[in-house]
Amino acid sequence: MALSCTLNRYLLLMAQEHLEFRLPFASSQETYGKSPFWILSIPSEDIARNLMKRTVCAKSIFELWGHGQSPEELYSSLKNYPVEKM
Repeated sequence: MALSCTLNRYLLLMAQEHLEFRLPFASSQETYGKSPFWILSIPSEDIARNLMKRTVCAKSIFELWGHGQSPEELYSSLKNYPVEKM
């Protein structure tokens, strides 16, 4: 029997002096060139916390509730995020 796993999205703030370090690991994650931000899709907050305990290349991590290219897109994205997950 296969177990399904829902992935949550997290915004990871990388240490800016180590931007190139993450590139070999970015195959299925969202990176933005020389930006210090990296969007991770991982199963749980516990995994996010454990990741931060073990890394020296990241400053902080936040659960990503929405995103957009403009304030309007961000607002729309946030309105569509399920309240029960907040």
